[in-house]
Amino acid sequence: MKREYSKKIGKYEFQLIKWEGQKGPVFCIHALTGNANHFQLIAKTLTPEYQVISYDLRGRGDSSPADKDSNVMKHADDAIAIMDDLGLKNPLIIGHSMGAYTAAIVASRRKDVRGLVLLDGAGVVTEQDVKNIEPALERVSNVFERKEDYIEGARESYKSMGLDWNEMLGNSVDHEIGRTPDGKYKCKGDPGAIHSDLISLMEYPHEKILPYICCPTLLVYAKGILGSAPLYYEKAYDKTKALIKNLDFYITEENHFTMMHKDSPGLQSTIKAFADKCFA
Repeated sequence: MKREYSKKIGKYEFQLIKWEGQKGPVFCIHALTGNANHFQLIAKTLTPEYQVISYDLRGRGDSSPADKDSNVMKHADDAIAIMDDLGLKNPLIIGHSMGAYTAAIVASRRKDVRGLVLLDGAGVVTEQDVKNIEPALERVSNVFERKEDYIEGARESYKSMGLDWNEMLGNSVDHEIGRTPDGKYKCKGDPGAIHSDLISLMEYPHEKILPYICCPTLLVYAKGILGSAPLYYEKAYDKTKALIKNLDFYITEENHFTMMHKDSPGLQSTIKAFADKCFA
């Protein structure tokens, strides 16, 4: 069963999704321009055996606004505050893209974490990577006269990523659509905060975080092509692999986006097997 609700935690309001399950918890942290619904496929893979929880980061979806100097460290503080408020003990944490950087910080600071899954994230981000990603952020600022136009634009964007439109994508897009003061339609995400978060990834202090992760970790590299190349090359993870002590490394043929929204039996069974190992 899926439950969506809002909860005030400290000074901030967070929009959460909980998929019920017997074991767990599994706590999920989404990517730069994502939202809580981006973990529907993970929930499909793990429930009803495991309880899965995701949330909108601040500055996305229906959570509180982000700080002007938003960064991955602040998102980690939020994640820990949410976990503490919900009373989540001994979790498996899953993060995608920027969410993986955030999840790694959380795992380095909380010693009760059972396991960590890094989905194509927590590698080294270069200035060129940022330049490659920045054009994709333009959609966050786009304004449309009609909701149908927004959805059609999203449909075309996902098609260019190798994704056929499906119910899960529809749910994710519907959740991200907001209104402007004059009644037009745009993404709820804060473009300034999102760009600030992206820049913070270049300054990520791998050496101060990754060696302090004590739990079993699964790093998934998405080698699938976006345009003419994967989002990241495998060498971006050399430092990650060297610094995390207890690490399994898995390569999926999916790309950075299809790995989250398209059935991939090999990847899904790998994540499920890792969860089973962590909660054995």
